[in-house]
Amino acid sequence: MNFKNVLVLSILLVIMSSCGSSDTEQSGDEIDFSTIPIFQPEVIIDITEFGDDEFFGQIWNILPSNEDLIFVADGSQQKFFKFDVSGSYLGYIGGEGDGPGEYRQMGYSVILPPDTLAVMDWRNNMITFSSPVNGVWEPVKFLDTPRPPIDYGGDIFYFGMFHPLENGYLGVYRSSFTPVDTTTYSHEYYSLFDFDLTKLSEEPVLPAVSYRALVSRAENSVSMRSVNMLPRRYRLITSQNNVVDIWSQNSYAIIYSLDGSEVNRFQFHSERVPYSDSDKQEIVTEVIPDPSDSMFRRSEFINILPDVKNFVHDARIDDEDNIWLKVNPYHDDDPQWLVYSLTGDLIGAVDHIPGQIFKIQKGRIFVNMESERDIPSLTVFGF
Repeated sequence: MNFKNVLVLSILLVIMSSCGSSDTEQSGDEIDFSTIPIFQPEVIIDITEFGDDEFFGQIWNILPSNEDLIFVADGSQQKFFKFDVSGSYLGYIGGEGDGPGEYRQMGYSVILPPDTLAVMDWRNNMITFSSPVNGVWEPVKFLDTPRPPIDYGGDIFYFGMFHPLENGYLGVYRSSFTPVDTTTYSHEYYSLFDFDLTKLSEEPVLPAVSYRALVSRAENSVSMRSVNMLPRRYRLITSQNNVVDIWSQNSYAIIYSLDGSEVNRFQFHSERVPYSDSDKQEIVTEVIPDPSDSMFRRSEFINILPDVKNFVHDARIDDEDNIWLKVNPYHDDDPQWLVYSLTGDLIGAVDHIPGQIFKIQKGRIFVNMESERDIPSLTVFGF
């Protein structure tokens, strides 16, 4: 489904239904779903086993390529399993080891245009770039992982990801833990790099990203854990290299250019849902089921839980630069996912999508359904 066509249809529907009605669509109030298309995703690929009795161990990423291949990153096997657009198994690349094209601990991965798979290896401190050569995917370039800055506020950082730009990459340094101060926030700083991943400036670009984290300190160690229920910021990058920032504890999206100037902002629709004391206790018990077997304390966790449920629980951007937000519906039977254009127009809604979404591309939603079945899967929905 092309959302550009949907946008035209949505505007026509809103005009037809707006006579004599109050302007509640732009206020963040309840949505009149009769004015926008609602899509029902249908499963078109669902794979849990493949090849000669092979299974997914731990899915870390699902990456559709520009040539209609699907790569599934398996962190337990250090492999990228390949499938075609219909779900047929085509073999794998990678494997555990120190040789060319092998990984000791694969991390961030991304498809770079026109068709290159880039994979960070945390333990080898290397990034491997693989492309098709005479029809066979193989390593074509290796780069050392950029070293983190010496000091970004006392935290220890690692190079977390990079996004392709016209003249290089937008790279991200992420804090792994906070050994110096007593903050319970994790941080991300953004810098510009050339195509050899050499940093172009010591000064970070864009506003830094901070989000709450659960931190435990012992005499000789510090541990940090991100928890979805805590306040956090979602940062999405458009095809035109603008940045969309969404803070989970309010209902606004802000769009920046790479120089940090604001391009646009809009309010999205999500119900304000307070947490009761019993809600908080239930969350703490779910996250820390056995305090005696956890490095984190329940009392510290409950103290940093917000009083209001996050307004947004997941955020994605598709290949047409539409923003997908998983929100608190106003009614139980309302769609959970709302789709906005970069101008803030609500152009569609999508019913419940189970599992963990990795990518939305070419009218398909690429999902791992492990949270629903206890078995990792490559599941693709069409809409």
